Amino acid sequence: MTVARLLAGLLALAVVAPVSHAQSPAPTVATATAPAGAYPSFVALRLNGEPAGDGVLVMRAGKEGASFALGTQDAKRLRLVLASRVPVVKLDDDEFLPLDGLAGLTYTFNETTQVLSIEAIAALFDSQEITVPQPALVKATRPGVGVFLTYDVISQKTDAPDVPTLTSGQVELGIFTPQGVFTQSAFGQVAGSQRLATRLDTTFTIDQPASLASWRIGDTVSRTATWSPFARFGGIQYGTNFATQPTLITYPLTSMAGQTALPSVVDVYVNNVLSSSINVPAGPFTLNDLPTMNGQGQMSLVVRDLLGREQVYMQALYGSTTLLKPGLSDWSVQAGALRDNYGIESSNYGTGFASGMWRRGLTDDLTIEVGGEVARELQAAGAGAAWVWGNLGQFYATAAISQYRPDPAPDRMAGHMYTLGWERRSTTFNFGANTRIASENFRRIADGDIPPARREVSAFGSYGIGQASVGASYVRIDRPREERLEFVQAQFSYSFREWGFLSMSAVKSRNGPQNDQFLVSYSLPFDFETTGSVSSSTTDAENGRRTENRATLQRNLPTGDGYGYRIDVSDQERALADLRYQTRFGLYSAELSRTGRYTSGRVGASGSLIYMDDELVAGRRVEEAFGLVQIPGFPNVRVYLDNQEVGRTNARGNLFVARLRPYQVNRLSIEQIDLPMSAEVMTLKLDATPYLKSGVVVRFPVKESLGGIARFVDESGHDMPAGSVATLLETNEQFPVADDGQAYLTGLSPSNRVRVTWGGRSCTITVPFKPGDDPQPLLGTFRCVLQR
Repeated sequence: MTVARLLAGLLALAVVAPVSHAQSPAPTVATATAPAGAYPSFVALRLNGEPAGDGVLVMRAGKEGASFALGTQDAKRLRLVLASRVPVVKLDDDEFLPLDGLAGLTYTFNETTQVLSIEAIAALFDSQEITVPQPALVKATRPGVGVFLTYDVISQKTDAPDVPTLTSGQVELGIFTPQGVFTQSAFGQVAGSQRLATRLDTTFTIDQPASLASWRIGDTVSRTATWSPFARFGGIQYGTNFATQPTLITYPLTSMAGQTALPSVVDVYVNNVLSSSINVPAGPFTLNDLPTMNGQGQMSLVVRDLLGREQVYMQALYGSTTLLKPGLSDWSVQAGALRDNYGIESSNYGTGFASGMWRRGLTDDLTIEVGGEVARELQAAGAGAAWVWGNLGQFYATAAISQYRPDPAPDRMAGHMYTLGWERRSTTFNFGANTRIASENFRRIADGDIPPARREVSAFGSYGIGQASVGASYVRIDRPREERLEFVQAQFSYSFREWGFLSMSAVKSRNGPQNDQFLVSYSLPFDFETTGSVSSSTTDAENGRRTENRATLQRNLPTGDGYGYRIDVSDQERALADLRYQTRFGLYSAELSRTGRYTSGRVGASGSLIYMDDELVAGRRVEEAFGLVQIPGFPNVRVYLDNQEVGRTNARGNLFVARLRPYQVNRLSIEQIDLPMSAEVMTLKLDATPYLKSGVVVRFPVKESLGGIARFVDESGHDMPAGSVATLLETNEQFPVADDGQAYLTGLSPSNRVRVTWGGRSCTITVPFKPGDDPQPLLGTFRCVLQR
């Protein structure tokens, strides 16, 4: 099959309309005449032990009315499928379905209580299709306008001769708006008298979560088909972006059927892990859109009815999260100029090009793709498919062709490339293989003047059970006019649970430059943050053998403020010690190392400056999204992200949170015991859903109560009667007067006018207020003089 035919075939599969089929004629329902002596009767009905209605009309016939028939409408209401099994009997203007002689159905009747009890197997009920609810799509909070500047700065000095002090840093400037985000990143270095500054990326990004799409204008990375590598370029790009809706399930889901005679709860287990619980009615049922697994696995349905009886349905499945759901497409188009010497030169733009890719899920088991790219001297196009074949695993194949005219050659050269791969994954076995073959003249835009490997072959396999796992892999790469590269690798690991983790790996070169390696390591966790490890490695290279033994002690940084460290000692005259300290303002580090006869010292700092909501704050380094937590007027309050402490509010009651997840619900909460008793708290938890590289303001509704207890008396000094009403005239808020003439007033200012009304009479009093530490201060006794 030629590439052109393959491409045409895949496109035809994508656009062909489904063939319509004539519907089968509805089955003919048999009818019969009511037997002599039949009569209607009203009874109470129970179905499989559950009440099914009072005053249900049935037909009784036979000796002493011992035979019963159920009304067709009631059978439909109860989802009993009887019309295809027994003839419909007409009595007067009503239709009934006899209950005698039905396989799987029995009934009894109590003349005293007038209760008809029916017992029916699940197969007699109408089958139900139930779609499992999927996670709701999130609605991100569109940001306001703000600016952030992130920085990473490192300075190193060594006592080696003629080695200057080296200082390097990377910065990123971002301006976020409701329309999009502008970012500019750069790298700089100072070594003695030498200065270096390089621009990295300048990009304006417009994310459209409602459309699952994004625009990128400026410097970015191309999105290509699987047969073509990505490339950095400057230009414009538009395409789908599923990351703007992380809760969207893009891969095919599965279905599973079962049945129950009573309304039941179905627990869905995927590889013995509870996924969801679903209520189902009596009868056969099919659960649609059940979660799947990536690789070989087992799905189980545990059906538990109202009586506590359980049924278990099991099904072996093979799923892939890399496929697309039927009807779902993923695409991208871009045009611009390739970047050359990225990170070395600021603005070296080379070949102009345009490219695009499109993937679509055709069935639950098949996803196809097409792609193409065009430049002045190069054109390439290709197609591919990925599919799951039963329980054999996932297969994928691509084919591409190109036309290339190298300067100064006058003629174009045609080339082709084919890829075929397979993998099968499970909880114990994982293995697969891949091969790629390309002709010498095949080119892609990202290749430039360097042709791709003419042949690449790789294979892997692993087996894990319990605490142990073992694996091996093989790689072979043949490049034009270069020596073949070929090596094998093996790994083994064993977990001693709380007593540590052992791992071993070996690499053996079979062809090409010799670089044989063997490594064995053992790590032991001392607590949640601290780990110790020892390792030994041997390397056989063309320049000789080298053996190194190392010991490391490491403490990871906490989520909130705190410190971490690393001590690394080697028998090859190398030693290192570093200390890192993290605050709400950033991360600071100091490192001392010795290699051979020379000692080096290094200090570093990273963090961000953020201006948003009319406030400039310093914080940790901005990652994907961030937020400003505000509890105005309440300093030193602990703030939590997903129940992990991230810091305390500053003197103004604000805390910058640098690491929120974009387009996902971030659950922020505050510690109530850090608030004074006088605080009025509406909620302790709020959700934040920011855009990428943007900030969101999370303002907790907490305020000082500014309240106190006032006692009101009449002109003669007696307490005002309970039930009187005190109204704060500045806000028109009303407060009841309780026993002893007392009322608790809130929302006070330094001077407050209060009107007290009772029994059609009223008076106005001025009540002063001075804030203090007492959450319920006594404001004093106030005499009420009637207004005449």
